[in-house]
Amino acid sequence: MSRYTIDSKPGIEIVVGWDPPLRSLFAQVSDCTITDDEADPMLLWEDFGSIDELASAIAPWATLPDDIRQTLAVESGEKPARRPPAFERPESVVFSGQRCRVLQAVFPHGGIALQLFTDDNTRAPFATATVCIPAYAIRENSQTALVKDYEENAGMLEALTTAGIVRPTGRRVKSGFVELHVVDVLPAGEARS
Repeated sequence: MSRYTIDSKPGIEIVVGWDPPLRSLFAQVSDCTITDDEADPMLLWEDFGSIDELASAIAPWATLPDDIRQTLAVESGEKPARRPPAFERPESVVFSGQRCRVLQAVFPHGGIALQLFTDDNTRAPFATATVCIPAYAIRENSQTALVKDYEENAGMLEALTTAGIVRPTGRRVKSGFVELHVVDVLPAGEARS
């Protein structure tokens, strides 16, 4: 039986693993701050049939780290979910005075990844337009992305919107001291309306 401890909120202990005899994944979440002998410190103690089910169950307390996810996949024999291949979008973007092409992919935790590279002979990486925050429930819409529009990426949201690549939702997500713009990524080549 494997056991992996996951970092969580203070006072919460999370252990996940693979139980070969039972052929199941498991998660245990305990509240270590409970000192009353009559109160049950166990918040969750369950077996799961898939890594995604396990990750969803512990989501209120922590995100299942990629390295543990991969280890559990190897131990349990679960094949990782297949992500669509990355592709170059037909639209071009003008950002910070540079004409760029856009490579679209999917982050491991879900959500669209957009990478800008120069539209010239060098095809050099120019800017990363989106970021991934695993704790953000981006799976609600597989065409959702978080755009970084500050510091070296100031103006990114406007550039992507003008090019017809994204549509702002008006929502924002806090990440540390900054906010990220939640956008819907439009299908490649869709005419702007």
